[in-house]
Amino acid sequence: MAARFRLARVLELRTRLREQAQDDVSRRAAELAALRAREAAARRADLEVRAAGASALGRGIAGVDLLAWQAYAEAAAARVDAAVRDVAAAGEVLLQARSVLRTRRIEERQLERLRDRAQDRAAVVDARAETIQLDDLALRQQATRR
Repeated sequence: MAARFRLARVLELRTRLREQAQDDVSRRAAELAALRAREAAARRADLEVRAAGASALGRGIAGVDLLAWQAYAEAAAARVDAAVRDVAAAGEVLLQARSVLRTRRIEERQLERLRDRAQDRAAVVDARAETIQLDDLALRQQATRR
């Protein structure tokens, strides 16, 4: 008779929590990838604005147009800075999510080890009970022969 693992429900809960943490890490990694793509696009746009401005300065540009270009260039640089901050923040959140996942996996693994030990102990108990039953049967057979 196999003994029931008393912490089976706890193990199931830990498994679900680990799976949720894995999903969270996946989601956070996808968000980080999207933010990195947005940062790269902002950097490209900033470089294009700077190149266009440098080209216009070489040809000559009116003061009003120069001021408008500078404002646009500052806005492009601000978008790059915001994207960099967003990527850094998302990176930190991803690190925290990975830490949670690591903790969840450790907790789950501890319970798995406990379950394995309980199964091993139950197997030993079952083997002993079977041995005792076989011994009793052998003794009964010997007694009936006499």
